[in-house]
Amino acid sequence: YFQFTHDVYGQTQIVDLIDNGSNIPVTNENRKLYVQKYVDYLLNGSIQKQFESFRIGFFQVCGISVLSLFRAEELKLCVCGSPVDIDTTQLEQVCLYKAGYNKHHP
Repeated sequence: YFQFTHDVYGQTQIVDLIDNGSNIPVTNENRKLYVQKYVDYLLNGSIQKQFESFRIGFFQVCGISVLSLFRAEELKLCVCGSPVDIDTTQLEQVCLYKAGYNKHHP
């Protein structure tokens, strides 16, 4: 059936992937639509509430215009961090301070 079943804190939840999904069996003819709806729910629908809260907070802090300053990869790096360890010692050695700032500035 056009449903997604998952466990939420020990409780089974069933979500219809389309209207009346509990009454529509998956067949050979509609299986592509089922996979499309299933993947869309996993990647979008299942996190919609959490993402909306994140989006509101992000724009309150940064403003909507900040998105125009970054490419997608750069924004991901800002939000998620770098998967590579940063050598802060090397970074300090090549850092150039300006406008009254120095190595010992708080």
